[in-house]
Amino acid sequence: MIFELSLQPIDAKAIAGFEANTGLALPADYKDFLLQHNGGRPEPGVFDIPGWGDTIVNDLFGIGEESGRVGDLLEAYDAWFDRIPAGFVVIGDDPAGNPILLATASSGEAGVYFFDHEEEPETPGEDWRTYGNITPIAPSFTAFLGVLRDELPLPAGAGGTGAGSALGATAGAAGALAGASSAAASGLPTGLPATGMTEALAEAVLGARVADFDFNGTPMRKVERADGAVIAWCDRGKVNSVQLKAPFADAVRGVRIGDTKSQVRAALGAPDRTWPVPDGRDRWFYEGQGFFRVDFARDADAVEFIYL
Repeated sequence: MIFELSLQPIDAKAIAGFEANTGLALPADYKDFLLQHNGGRPEPGVFDIPGWGDTIVNDLFGIGEESGRVGDLLEAYDAWFDRIPAGFVVIGDDPAGNPILLATASSGEAGVYFFDHEEEPETPGEDWRTYGNITPIAPSFTAFLGVLRDELPLPAGAGGTGAGSALGATAGAAGALAGASSAAASGLPTGLPATGMTEALAEAVLGARVADFDFNGTPMRKVERADGAVIAWCDRGKVNSVQLKAPFADAVRGVRIGDTKSQVRAALGAPDRTWPVPDGRDRWFYEGQGFFRVDFARDADAVEFIYL
């Protein structure tokens, strides 16, 4: 097994610092992993979720922050500690942003768990077993690494042979993740990259390569479909937003490129907020089911861009 994009090596003092900050004692085998690798993107990285399906490890976090590499363990803990059961740590995620949890001794449990954020309870109780969105994966971190396998099965209708089969399998995996974890629940069409997805998976979904892009002097990275209709904007190796424009023809949450404001209101209601800068382009934000932005053309009552 290899781990790509690992952070700089750390010592036991760094791990002790994390434990002191969180008040949690990490399992010994996980501390050994941090000392040997300090996070990384595992290959192979696919694992089964009983009763849910398959997914793939996007990143296993480490201690520290480095641009273009895996995320920071403490930053993930701070972001999720009030949404996950006490005594658990977010040690990684999948391409759809679902956390991978590790139980520590104070939780009274052991092992690695999958947290489906699409089914997250509005008012979590004391007992995580009542959450309904947390699934045990392996009895220990070492056992979790042992169940990781090479590839996701292709969804129905997907395929690939010869030199393109690896790309086809990756595209099928990414499409399945994007569809299963966001499209069905949020009214998004399948076949789109998802925020939090790696650049590599976005490349597979869109059949294009990531490229550097200068936006008014700000360096950015993007993966753009050949017809220009879908752009995955990336930061630190992951998709942070998806832009749709003509000739994209599918409805997204009931809205299509070219729809009027009246049609958007009929589909989604009044916007949660609007763009605060009067630059001649109206932008409407809908955030009740995740980020969704509609940009209207400056010279017409028509949707020009949709952002996810």
